[in-house]
Amino acid sequence: MQIELIEYLNLQIKLQKIRKQWLDVTDEIPENSIAAIATFHDFCEPLADGLQLHEGMQKYVDSLKKFPALIAPDWNNPDAIKLFRQVLDSGAAQEELDDLENQLEKLTTTLRVAANNPTAHTIIERIADASAKLDDQKYHSLFEELTALSLRKEQLLLRDADMSTLTTICPQLAETLSTTDKPDLDAWKDKLANFEQAWNWKLATGWIEGLSDSNVHKRHENDLKKCQQDQRDLLKELATLKAWTYTFARLTETQRQHLTSWTMAMRRIGKGTGKYAEKHRRAAKEHMDHCRPALPAWIMPIHKVVETIRPDTDAFDVIIIDEASQSGPEALFLMYLGTQLIVVGDDKQISPDAVGLDRAAVDALRREYLTDIPHSDAIGIEHSFFDQAKIRYKGTIRLKEHFRCMPEIIQFSNNLCYSSEPLIPLRQYGGDRLNPVVRTEYLPNAYITGQRTTLVNVTEAEAILEEVKRICADPAYKGKTLGIISLVNTSQQAKYIDMQLRSSDRYVTKQDFEERKISVGDAYQFQGDERDIIILSMVSSPEEHGKVRALASEKDERRFNVAASRARDQLILFHSVTLSDLNPGCVRHKLLSYCLNPSVETVEYAGHTMPELRQILAEGYKTNSQPPQPFDSLFELDVFLRIAQRGYRVVPQVEMNGYKIDLIVEGMKGRLAVECDGDRWHGSDRFDQDSARQRDLERCGMKFWRVRGSAFYFDADHAMEDLWTTLETAGIFPMPVDDDNEQMDVGHEAVTAAG
Repeated sequence: MQIELIEYLNLQIKLQKIRKQWLDVTDEIPENSIAAIATFHDFCEPLADGLQLHEGMQKYVDSLKKFPALIAPDWNNPDAIKLFRQVLDSGAAQEELDDLENQLEKLTTTLRVAANNPTAHTIIERIADASAKLDDQKYHSLFEELTALSLRKEQLLLRDADMSTLTTICPQLAETLSTTDKPDLDAWKDKLANFEQAWNWKLATGWIEGLSDSNVHKRHENDLKKCQQDQRDLLKELATLKAWTYTFARLTETQRQHLTSWTMAMRRIGKGTGKYAEKHRRAAKEHMDHCRPALPAWIMPIHKVVETIRPDTDAFDVIIIDEASQSGPEALFLMYLGTQLIVVGDDKQISPDAVGLDRAAVDALRREYLTDIPHSDAIGIEHSFFDQAKIRYKGTIRLKEHFRCMPEIIQFSNNLCYSSEPLIPLRQYGGDRLNPVVRTEYLPNAYITGQRTTLVNVTEAEAILEEVKRICADPAYKGKTLGIISLVNTSQQAKYIDMQLRSSDRYVTKQDFEERKISVGDAYQFQGDERDIIILSMVSSPEEHGKVRALASEKDERRFNVAASRARDQLILFHSVTLSDLNPGCVRHKLLSYCLNPSVETVEYAGHTMPELRQILAEGYKTNSQPPQPFDSLFELDVFLRIAQRGYRVVPQVEMNGYKIDLIVEGMKGRLAVECDGDRWHGSDRFDQDSARQRDLERCGMKFWRVRGSAFYFDADHAMEDLWTTLETAGIFPMPVDDDNEQMDVGHEAVTAAG
């Protein structure tokens, strides 16, 4: 209580002091203490504001002292203060103006520098001009234009980024968009409306293309082939090493010594006419008896066999007699020497010609000494060893494929000797084909001189010599070998021509003679030989008393067969007679008749021509019907027609080593198997079987090219492109196809489709 009283008294004392201070200012101070305190509080608020204002003014006054040029106003005069404020505002505005002018000058300078850049837009120069001229309206307009250009640039950058992405994903679409100057907006609206469907289509297309990518398949196939080739090379090397190891391991020192001695004895025999030749032959036989088992194979002509092999049953396990049709009864002893015989020959070619032998004497000797030998009647001067083999052995394997001649050349032999089983020509029609392949040169005023063994047709011979000269000078015949055959083997025609060629450089140089392997002779001399170009000299000329004597025996046919089939690329017949001078039964008539009008026989296959096969294919796709025989599927027929259309010789459903191959494209340098892998015929369940079959046939030398049905039906032209390249690489070329008479081979027959 006392404390509160003391505080109250102290408050009253303070109020009295404050009242005294304010009495000089105002007398409106209430007596009541509480009211007085409220009044004092009201007095203090404006006083505090005034003091605060005073402090602020004092600061401004102190600041003005820093600017002596400024005259302070009468701070008690409001008008003077207002005027002073206007002065200060004007100074601040001037400073701001100066700053803006500096900024504008810098901006103008920057714009000028930017405008000088060769890549700068022209609007920069115009903005700089507007800035320098203080043309705010133009500046504002140009700035809006610049803003629009900046937005356009951002859009272009965004477009370029999108175009870059599109180029990576859809290059063709990107190229179309970038190269179209004035796009058809309406058309593009339609395209964009279906863009999602087109995109999905393209994705599906890309997936199929990737699945059907022949390069990927080929790369894997090449890798596999390389591994298989490495395996074969290792096996070959291993087999070689083991074979030689075995050979040398079983070669005793005694055998080695006798082998060396046999080599020396054979060298001493020489031509076999020396004083001690017989002695060396006996020595050679003796050494051969000891060293023959040491070597696995021996290659020698018949007379060497006689000289070195002591006759003994089963001296060899297997004996292969080549060109057996040129050997006679003197080769019969070979049957005694071998456990197995393989006789190779052609009874339609030249057989032994026993010139000067007395047939009656030979027949008498045969009746005297060979009556107890079966088929002794076939042992004579007119029979070959091949004839003996045909009589005594069965199981003849006929080789029908002919690799040497162009089809037009071998067709004469087919007509003359092989009509029942014609040879199949595998020579191709490459870019270096000589045309015409078969031609004739008629010499109407030529005649023969001499008798029998001295006959010469000089006019015909001189014409042939000029032809040889022309051929050697013609670039089309560069590198071609040349042979000249006289069709009268008893004449001097071949000798006369050969002498003229060798006697001087008038027709050919010695270099040409050697490089072109020029040879002149008769059919007997050319048996087993061949040349790129063969010139035939018929020799015969018209006789005064009718037709030329006919040549119609089998011997004559064999001789003409050999003569005409020695040419690889071109056959030229020089003749001095016409068809009217020859007997139709004469082999010369047959040769001349053919050479005047050479052709390759064609027949229909299964009664269908090329257009008919195309029609069958088209109808088959519509009705899902079965293909004609021998095709397994419409897919296979479709591929066949595309290959045949290009002129290739293609054979369907070929059996080889117990397997069937869909198609084989044949050529001079080889064959290519074409397999059509359709889902229906070559599904996943057949993959392992087909792979094993292909490996087996590849080991036999067959090369394969495969086409999948999915790739073929997606883009047939693209799927077949690799085949054409593969065929060209393999040296297999198409034959020319006549637009009016299309030809293709099926099996061992040809399909000819007229128009």
